[in-house]
Amino acid sequence: MDSKWISVNINELFDFKYGKALTKENRNELGLVDVYGSNGVVGKHDTALTAGPTIIIGRKGSVGEINFSHKPCYPIDTTYFIDEFWGDVPPKYWVFYLKSLEIGNHDKSSAVPGISRQDIYKVNIPLPPLNEQRRIVAKLEKLLAKVDACKQRLEKIPTILARFRQSVLAAACSGRLTADWREQNPDVEAALKSELFVFPGSEGLAELPELWYYTYITPLLSRTRPGLKTGPFGTMLKKHEHQTEGVPVLGIENISALKFNSRSKIHITSEKAKELSAYSCEHGDVLISRSGTVGEVCVVPEGLGKTIISTNLIRVALDVDKVIPFFFCMLFNGSQLVLDQVSDLCKGSTRDFLNQKILSSIIFPLPPLAEQQEIVRRVEALFQKADRIQQRYEKAKAHIDQLTHSILAKAFRGELVPQDPNDEPASVLLDRIREERANQPQAKTAKKPTEKTPKATEKRGRKKAQPPEPPESDNSEPIQLKLPGIE
Repeated sequence: MDSKWISVNINELFDFKYGKALTKENRNELGLVDVYGSNGVVGKHDTALTAGPTIIIGRKGSVGEINFSHKPCYPIDTTYFIDEFWGDVPPKYWVFYLKSLEIGNHDKSSAVPGISRQDIYKVNIPLPPLNEQRRIVAKLEKLLAKVDACKQRLEKIPTILARFRQSVLAAACSGRLTADWREQNPDVEAALKSELFVFPGSEGLAELPELWYYTYITPLLSRTRPGLKTGPFGTMLKKHEHQTEGVPVLGIENISALKFNSRSKIHITSEKAKELSAYSCEHGDVLISRSGTVGEVCVVPEGLGKTIISTNLIRVALDVDKVIPFFFCMLFNGSQLVLDQVSDLCKGSTRDFLNQKILSSIIFPLPPLAEQQEIVRRVEALFQKADRIQQRYEKAKAHIDQLTHSILAKAFRGELVPQDPNDEPASVLLDRIREERANQPQAKTAKKPTEKTPKATEKRGRKKAQPPEPPESDNSEPIQLKLPGIE
């Protein structure tokens, strides 16, 4: 730290004042004054509690959250606030510093999050010369504006990638993705053999590319094992049989955006799994959620081992000579026809629900197997590019998030801007602050706020709730803002 910097306790520079209670019913939402809670603006009012620029500190709820108002405002009783800046110190410098201090770490409460200003007052902090504070503010505003601009650009990437993936799936399921491939491969065998029930060009359905057909799920199911299987109902698998280890029971949590999530919440014993063997699944099976977010799908990966499906899933075993499991999953995400049917057919009076009867009534567009293979190849290649961009985004985001902390830390070590030998030492600034505070008119002592003790805390063996910390020398009376022409 530069020789002109000194160390002080926070209470030597500022008073952390208590916000005042202001319920929604007592606010005037047509007013021009911002009402601040612990996490920012929560409403409007027609009178202000502070006289000018104000730093608002979350006291309860969003503990340690720092907000700043350039103009008079009304901090409510879940906050502390600073609206007196003795020595003409720049408020923005102390906004930056308090954010870097992470005041929320001083929360010592065991139930409702909260901080005591007495604990904060004891914190020792560096005080730079006044002019250096101003130079630091100017530099921080310039650098952090660039950081914020980078963050805003980065924040658009997940949305762009989501739209890209959805566009790829839509093109894949409509035939647009492989239009050039069909021109180059005119002799491909049709989607289904003639003896199976299909209907090319049913009334009311959009026209499909050549050799594509509309079909129900039944002709696509495996011939060697049950094609559709709904997970066991509660009477077959009760809660007391759930374990933390053993054979995984697959549920909705295992399906994530066309991907299988290996983390299972429920397990059962090998003996119970043997009893429920009819509900097991194999590599290549498709899992479909039938409650919650209906129609989420994924393919069971290779090497998963013995698993059982839960009652919230339908397991689909497909004939891989007719349909590729991953392409079938794509239809639930990229075919607007399938999406609309799932939405319309699964609506219930209280929640959406899918069953085998509904699934068997859904119409699917189906291309030839060779074209399915090309579609899957192209989709996977495009998704891999998107995944690489996603990884680069996450790495860049982590770097940008850390960059703000690094810049602030460097600023408050005295390394961000050059020191000026002509700067007035911070010790002189501290003397001026002490003099200004000593000459301040004595404020009236506010009444101690009361808080009813909940009945629950009065029970034997429980510690009684403590009343809120009383305001000390709080001279914050509401200020009426008068506008020209308005009484």
